[in-house]
Amino acid sequence: MRNSESYYDALAICAHLDQILDSVAPSEVYIFAYLSCLLSVYRKQPVTDWGYRFGTIEDGYPYSADLAQSIEDLVRAGYLQQNIEDGYLHVTPSGEKELEWLQNLGNNAKREEYITGACYSALSLPLGVIRDAIDESRDLHAARALSSTRHIPSSSGMQDIHDQFDILSRSVGVDIEDLMIPAVVWLQFMSSIDKQQQK
Repeated sequence: MRNSESYYDALAICAHLDQILDSVAPSEVYIFAYLSCLLSVYRKQPVTDWGYRFGTIEDGYPYSADLAQSIEDLVRAGYLQQNIEDGYLHVTPSGEKELEWLQNLGNNAKREEYITGACYSALSLPLGVIRDAIDESRDLHAARALSSTRHIPSSSGMQDIHDQFDILSRSVGVDIEDLMIPAVVWLQFMSSIDKQQQK
């Protein structure tokens, strides 16, 4: 059975990133979906309400089987086109129409707020910085160190995120309209940790 949240997220993230980056790798869909989920936590939503789970893969980056299945479904339906040579994704004209229709359904307007905030961070930060910042989370470090897969965020990883977001919300505010701002500030903070550890 299709997961409606991951189906919408995959198409919406591809549409946003297609405009910003010109093409989208499936791994980037996972990263920005995970960041979108974290922005919902920033707005005090339980992570269990996101609609699907994330895990880690061999390289330690976020992965979602539901998103992977949704990407396959969207390609099969002709809403996404996948380049045979490099696997990059593009939204087709019929995919744009499908997204317009989906945006008017149920809870998708709220999800769009988180997705937009996450994706628009790519206007302020290079993709490599975003990837490295996400990589700095405790969960991803632990998964990579143990060469294992695990569900993320874990309870300890969630506590780290809550602590970081509590500090961030005192400066930026939880109800700030443009979620790109806390996304960029948090990513810059996580990136600074990465740079300190490289010294």
